[in-house]
Amino acid sequence: MVNKRKKDGISKNKKIKRNNVDKRIKQKKRKEGKKQKEKIRSIKDCGISRIYYDKTFSNFKILKNSEVFYLSLKFAKEFRNNEVWGKGLFLVGCPGSGKTHLLAAIIDYIARLYKRYLKPESLIYRKAGDLIAEIEDNFSSTSFQDLINRYKTVPLLFLDDLERTSKELNEIIDYRYKNSLPIVMTSTKKFSRLSKTIQRTIRMRCKTGFFKVGDFWLYRCEKILKENKIKLHIT
Repeated sequence: MVNKRKKDGISKNKKIKRNNVDKRIKQKKRKEGKKQKEKIRSIKDCGISRIYYDKTFSNFKILKNSEVFYLSLKFAKEFRNNEVWGKGLFLVGCPGSGKTHLLAAIIDYIARLYKRYLKPESLIYRKAGDLIAEIEDNFSSTSFQDLINRYKTVPLLFLDDLERTSKELNEIIDYRYKNSLPIVMTSTKKFSRLSKTIQRTIRMRCKTGFFKVGDFWLYRCEKILKENKIKLHIT
């Protein structure tokens, strides 16, 4: 009887210890999960509007633009390789075609997949017009060159709605090209209607593989477009 009580006591103690260990493991996992979510959030907090935080590849509405979608997904999946070789992406299309959604999806994918080695400052998103205005506003500032260098050297730069360029912006793009640093850009204008400077810049970089171009204008996007062609890549 005594031995039985002793065994029951030992068994009970083991069960309590095991439960305590399980609780500590669960607490550690919850803490680690929370930490990873905060890391993902900090990476995504790169300048893009918070209304795009929930935009992903899985909730992108694919219409007649599936090749543009898969081109963007491929860029995100091959980010490490693109980072090494400085491969970029340029999406053009009408307002509402999904360009910014795809940029947000790329940011989300990269933040989740590479959260362990990326730093919050590894990605920067800017509206191209805002970036040019920021550069012009700080032209006389003592921190002007630091500002330019920030955009030149950030591991991955996103430029949305590129409509015009400037000497400093061309300098940033050229520096990134020469130093194999990727850049992802979008524009609402057809490629043929972009400024000659931008066209020349993009064409030169396409020839060397620095850019892949996804053209929404070649597809029907929510009945806005009238064309339905097959060609997508400009290489």
